[in-house]
Amino acid sequence: TTHPLQHIGPVLEDYSYQVIDLQRRLNESNELYEKQKLYLRQSVIDLQTKLQEMQMERDAMVHELEAAKCLKEHKLKDSSAQRDQLRKMMLSHEGVIQAI
Repeated sequence: TTHPLQHIGPVLEDYSYQVIDLQRRLNESNELYEKQKLYLRQSVIDLQTKLQEMQMERDAMVHELEAAKCLKEHKLKDSSAQRDQLRKMMLSHEGVIQAI
């Protein structure tokens, strides 16, 4: 007759292999998780850098637009002043012509 404990050896050996395989898979999963975490961190850093660059470009464009607006307003004032001066000269000349 076979003793019931004789079957335990192969069963324990099988369980031991299963535990080793599970540990290996767990280690692989942990390594993959760490790689993904590192990749995501780098992606976040890259996106933050791009966002900062775009904000700086936007700020520069806003500054340029404000400068262009100021220049346009200055030129508009100058042209209005010139128009008013020409109108006064024209009225003055008309007055002289009518006097003659």
